[in-house]
Amino acid sequence: MAINARKLSASALLSAACTVPLTGQILAQEGAITGEVIDGGGRPIWRASLSLSAAGATTQRTMTDREGKFLFKQVSSGRYRITVSAAGYYEEENARDRADSYRAGETVTIRLSKGGVITGRVTNQSGEPLVGLKVRAFRVRDEKGAPVKSRESYDWESDDRGMYRLFGLKPGAYLVAAEDNKLGFYLPSPYRFNTTNWYPSGVRETSVEVPVAALSVTENINILYRAQRGYSISGTVAVKSGGAPGTFSTVNLIDRQSGLLLQSTSTSGQQSGFALYGAADGEYEIEAEAPGQPGQSRMISPRQRVKVNGGDVGGLQLSLSSLGLIRGKILVEPPNEGSCCKPFALSELFLEAAKESREGMDQRFTHAETVPDLQGAFILLNLVIGQYRLNLNGLGDHWYIKQLSGALDDSGLAPVGVAGRSPEVIITLAPGAATLTGKTTMKSQVYLVPTGQPGRLKVTQVRVTRAQADGVFTIRHLAPGSYRIFSRVMRGNEEEKGISVEELPRLKKEAEAKGLLVELKSCQQLTGVKLP
Repeated sequence: MAINARKLSASALLSAACTVPLTGQILAQEGAITGEVIDGGGRPIWRASLSLSAAGATTQRTMTDREGKFLFKQVSSGRYRITVSAAGYYEEENARDRADSYRAGETVTIRLSKGGVITGRVTNQSGEPLVGLKVRAFRVRDEKGAPVKSRESYDWESDDRGMYRLFGLKPGAYLVAAEDNKLGFYLPSPYRFNTTNWYPSGVRETSVEVPVAALSVTENINILYRAQRGYSISGTVAVKSGGAPGTFSTVNLIDRQSGLLLQSTSTSGQQSGFALYGAADGEYEIEAEAPGQPGQSRMISPRQRVKVNGGDVGGLQLSLSSLGLIRGKILVEPPNEGSCCKPFALSELFLEAAKESREGMDQRFTHAETVPDLQGAFILLNLVIGQYRLNLNGLGDHWYIKQLSGALDDSGLAPVGVAGRSPEVIITLAPGAATLTGKTTMKSQVYLVPTGQPGRLKVTQVRVTRAQADGVFTIRHLAPGSYRIFSRVMRGNEEEKGISVEELPRLKKEAEAKGLLVELKSCQQLTGVKLP
């Protein structure tokens, strides 16, 4: 059964309003971003620290007052991210009730949750307290039991009683260890050359996970510290390709089994030596990284496997080369004469690149974000080799992506290769986008497939969205034209997923067989579309 959009005129709202991107000029007005930070009960959080950033660079910092209020002044046109931290609290990872980015004039409410606590005592084999030992808690699983791939850890020093208290912990499972400060610059310490002692007492392989829940206190996580001398791992860091690094390099030692960042040290110069101390017998991976020159990606070395077996390991050579990047430009087609369009700056757009497959790998360099300049040019830095999907956020309701061109494959992905081979992507925006709103069954994924277009169907032409809990769905930034729309029920815990090139022929046949036909006009807001 096909439905023509013209028959839904009672529910169709037409609007000629749009906004015109300004290129080559800056909007004069500045504004403020205001808001509040509260806990789960709605109570204000005093002295929470907030940072305002654009394209990954921090522009302002502030703190909340006694009422939990904060203010960022003189915020220029553009889109910004806000990060927040407060002693004893954490922000939910996947249940944020706030937007990803903000602009001047908006008001933000940020809700933090009270974290859990791990506390205990560090003693030697005679039962005496050990003072000034760094105690670290590594989060290895989330609250659902899934492995955590980030380098997230919390630390605190033992006091004169050997006591420590780690607070503000996110729910999940942790490994707890006592050691000398092995992150950053070394300070004189009697524990410097000793191996790390893992709770309850021993090497990493015999460690026990400590469960933590929000608002809970896990006590008596006592660590028996055995002063066992470890071994050193040493070598040199040099530049292989991609230019010169910044002022210093960082060498990281990672546990091969768990992926935990165990140690790091800093070096300076384009070719310099490094040494890491207190390594226990076992298998590790080691890497170096360094900031690039302005406008260039960071530099990183390939990870090398290191096995410590009863002795020091030396002579390692870590070769730095630049990570990949994506360059491009946003082109804007002018609106028709006579349209009542309001200006906005291209800097209000927010561009992201996300690696298509990130299973089983370091997550640090698989995502990048940026803001285009006044001429629409952009650059996405610090990306490992792979295929990346581009997402453009902040478009006005009546604009759509007319064309993606340049170095893209059939799936609309931008390939990032070795340093010096950066793909260039052209994004063309056009005015007159339509919006479609409707309802389907719960837990459904909705597909919108264009019809009657010349050439073969492309992945970038198909829109996929998941219906809300009540079955309502909305698809924005649509090019005017003919479409067929249908839904599929998602079974059990099935997650929302995109489509591949291989699925397109079957998807097109399914749309032709059961999809509802809709005709979208320029700037149309079509509502009341019902799907089975």
